[in-house]
Amino acid sequence: IACANDVEGMGGPLTRRVVIEHVRESGKYGHHPCNRRRAKEAISLQFPDFDFGEIAPGDDTVWALEKGKDGDGAMVQARCQHFLEWLAEQPEDTFAVFSHCVFLQQLLDVVLDMQPCTENWQPRPEYDGGTSWFNKGQVQGFVLVW
Repeated sequence: IACANDVEGMGGPLTRRVVIEHVRESGKYGHHPCNRRRAKEAISLQFPDFDFGEIAPGDDTVWALEKGKDGDGAMVQARCQHFLEWLAEQPEDTFAVFSHCVFLQQLLDVVLDMQPCTENWQPRPEYDGGTSWFNKGQVQGFVLVW
């Protein structure tokens, strides 16, 4: 997550770059090792400009917990809700969220019920019976108001 008080400042020296455990891919579609993070201690050394304070120490517990058990997306949806609660508590008013398609699909289509955005997305029948799906590297802008 990149947090800034104005869009012009995004990526500047005043921008916080926060790593959030909730905003990540899930085990919804299987137990894929590529969705597993390394130990916090290892990745925080590799990315010193990022704040890893929201990540539990040690190995990835979310990947092990979900491990192909989240067929209906309930675990991801719970993480989406936790993320929104965290977001509402932050002092900044502008955020850039970088995540994966399953998290974003569950956040936007299910938790926030933003189905009207689907005209910008590519339907993928092999996932969720054809609900909206992000293209690779796709950028979407949204305004959330509390």
